[in-house]
Amino acid sequence: MSGKPSGEYADQPRYAKNNKLVPAAKEPERVLRESITDAVNYLAYAEDVKLPQWFDKHLGESDVFKAKLGFEQTWPVPERTFVSEPRGNIGISPTLPAGATDIREYDWVVNLQPEKFNNTATIKGNKGLYQIS
Repeated sequence: MSGKPSGEYADQPRYAKNNKLVPAAKEPERVLRESITDAVNYLAYAEDVKLPQWFDKHLGESDVFKAKLGFEQTWPVPERTFVSEPRGNIGISPTLPAGATDIREYDWVVNLQPEKFNNTATIKGNKGLYQIS
């Protein structure tokens, strides 16, 4: 990093000095850790990008990130969870081999249309309600 930082992080400590990363002396605030994690991962996995000499292409790896920056990668917390699912959402993605499927014994078919804003469906079955997305 060269020059003086500006914007909302202008008063934050700098992490590169003499073309080397300097681990944080104390853990930055969560919002800053999230921003750094996002930016580092974007740059670490970008193709054909010219990076500063101090930027290690392996910074996207958790152990390298922590060793070089002095704190763990920090990802944003999901904004919404369902009250009926206190442990968060559980996703299941069943797949079938290509070909015709016999549906004679089924009571319903769900056709989600991802181009629409609401691509979820709620179905009432014999054993309760099912939300499919």
